[in-house]
Amino acid sequence: MDKGYLYIATGSKFIEEALTSIRSLKKIDSSVHATLVTDKEVNHAEFDNVIIQNIDKVNTTNWKEGIMFKVMGLLKSPYNKTFFIDTDTYFADDCSELFDLLNHFDLLMAHAPADTAQVVIDEKKVAGYYSYNTG
Repeated sequence: MDKGYLYIATGSKFIEEALTSIRSLKKIDSSVHATLVTDKEVNHAEFDNVIIQNIDKVNTTNWKEGIMFKVMGLLKSPYNKTFFIDTDTYFADDCSELFDLLNHFDLLMAHAPADTAQVVIDEKKVAGYYSYNTG
């Protein structure tokens, strides 16, 4: 499939958040295609595709290792152009024009303006580095 929206969620809380998010998106554009990568069976018509991913390989008690579940889920995207969305995203307007940017760039990321930590590598501050939001 050419383009679609991808959610990655583990556990009931985040699956419910993803449902709220996809419902807000489908109110704006009912024709969107959406996939959910999750650790358990989910039967909700809002998702066109559900991919079960084993969570046993990831230590989710450590948030950094828990991000690996996202990485593994991104690799399962069925789309040529994937719009990855955090489960707590609520759509207030159409943003499908972002897919067009993927004609020119391999990857697009949003800044994380609340993350103001200075990045240090080899004991040197990295100038010009901006933290990004993983969703």
